[in-house]
Amino acid sequence: MRVVADDSLTSWLEERIDHYTTQSDTRIMAVLGDNDKVLAVAAYYNWSQHYRSIDVSFAADTPKWGTRHIMRSLITYPFEQLDCVRVTALVMATNHRARRLCEAVGFVEEGVARQGFYPDDAVIYGLLKSEASCWL
Repeated sequence: MRVVADDSLTSWLEERIDHYTTQSDTRIMAVLGDNDKVLAVAAYYNWSQHYRSIDVSFAADTPKWGTRHIMRSLITYPFEQLDCVRVTALVMATNHRARRLCEAVGFVEEGVARQGFYPDDAVIYGLLKSEASCWL
């Protein structure tokens, strides 16, 4: 498996995340498996250079993509390449697999936006650079 930057995967991502809409500043990192098949995508968007923060959404066709090496590649990108101090993930409250992924990587649940993904709630997760030292 390997990680590559590929901004052409917007439709792949939008098919898998109901609430996701590609924005002009979206940067997509794809996790490729055998024969360069897309296994998962991390989309980074809403980058604020001033506030040194960015949002991320993950989508996957299989849970088997999340190796430590791959996660390190995805987590280090915003902190090392963009000099962010914060990464935010909004996750549908009913998406337990995505919530477990965020928590396993080190994101901290910070709150709930009630009906943020109507009719579902959105759980707000944050990961600070100071909390991600094991990945950097």
